[in-house]
Amino acid sequence: MNEEYIIIDEPIKNENRQQNDPESLIGQEDWSTYTPKMLKQKKAEPLRLGTKKNLKNTVAKWGQAKEGHIRQQNLCLKAQHERKMLIMGIVAKKKITMMEEEAARNKLEHEKRMELMEKTMALIEQEAEERKEIMKKYLKK
Repeated sequence: MNEEYIIIDEPIKNENRQQNDPESLIGQEDWSTYTPKMLKQKKAEPLRLGTKKNLKNTVAKWGQAKEGHIRQQNLCLKAQHERKMLIMGIVAKKKITMMEEEAARNKLEHEKRMELMEKTMALIEQEAEERKEIMKKYLKK
């Protein structure tokens, strides 16, 4: 496994070429389109730009491809956002129903507690009346 890999962190820039003049790019090596991952491949060769005639077409195609890629990314992000919002809506509905069910349970428990308290208060009052009657009997004697 004696394979040599080219590992470069940044694309190689040709300092002699002028950025704004596309004619100066003809026949030169263009490393700017290569990512570090691509340069790690066994034989990474720079993209050779074509003749002056083909250069405009090539640049136009690259622009269209880039625009299409960005459009695709935007569509993916939009779909992802819609899925996220849909899931959030479903989760919100579930939370609301869970909260409503919990509120109903709490209401039932509260009603049961109130009934139990009323019964205990009635029993306490009844015992108090019985004690009063017993005390009256003892006081009369």
